Amino acid sequence: MTFQSVTVLPIDFSIKRTMSNSSSAVVEPSPKRVKREVPSFKEIDLGQLLLKDNGKTRTGNGKLVMPLLGSQKLRCNLTPQGFLKAPFGFDVSAKYQKPSFLVGGDAGKSEGLSLVLQPNAEEAEFLKTLDDFFKDAFAKLDERSQWHPLVNEAEKHGITTKVKVVLEGEGLTQIKIVGLDKKVHTGYGWKWLQPFLAENRNFRKSQCKAVVTLTNLWNVSRKAGLTLMVTHLVLVASDKADDGDEDVFDDDALLAELADS
Repeated sequence: MTFQSVTVLPIDFSIKRTMSNSSSAVVEPSPKRVKREVPSFKEIDLGQLLLKDNGKTRTGNGKLVMPLLGSQKLRCNLTPQGFLKAPFGFDVSAKYQKPSFLVGGDAGKSEGLSLVLQPNAEEAEFLKTLDDFFKDAFAKLDERSQWHPLVNEAEKHGITTKVKVVLEGEGLTQIKIVGLDKKVHTGYGWKWLQPFLAENRNFRKSQCKAVVTLTNLWNVSRKAGLTLMVTHLVLVASDKADDGDEDVFDDDALLAELADS
């Protein structure tokens, strides 16, 4: 894994990132920020992947493991060039995901929403290689759990993967939104994001860029898989999200036809 130099700029400590469980929305940080170089997924040495075995859970029904790249969690820029597509945007129906900011109740330590991405061929190959390694490594420790793949493929939507965007609690995702007005808005947390969702149809059919961290290998009820958490996300609003079904009958032609009948 290649480490690159970091240029440290002065920081205005009068503006701080607040957590989204405060009484007000998270404010936008100062425009002057420390720019950190994050390695591209193409630069990751997958030969350093390892699965650390931390023994059994307290109940003894599962394994405690940690997916690592050498001695650290894997973190990379999934979009060093170009953009990925987010065909469905954020699901805020609370039908499948039930964070406290949607359904109420006590907030968890770190909560968010999943976002489905459509990786291109290179990104998909990287994610599949990552997934296959940890699937095989975990199978040596637990043969009974069913593995949920990181990358899926379906005829209608092609290749997709799912990432987690943290919107409440610890480790909030930094979100940059490029609106239809071509202005860049930066902020953190659910209260900050919520107004943009209403304005942009939950970012259906948007383009995006993402820096991701492989945070853990979950193992619940004999099911297992990897979690990719987004630390930095760019969403580019799409006017195509407002497109309805195609219009077959022209309005003026209909009125003209009625006049002649």
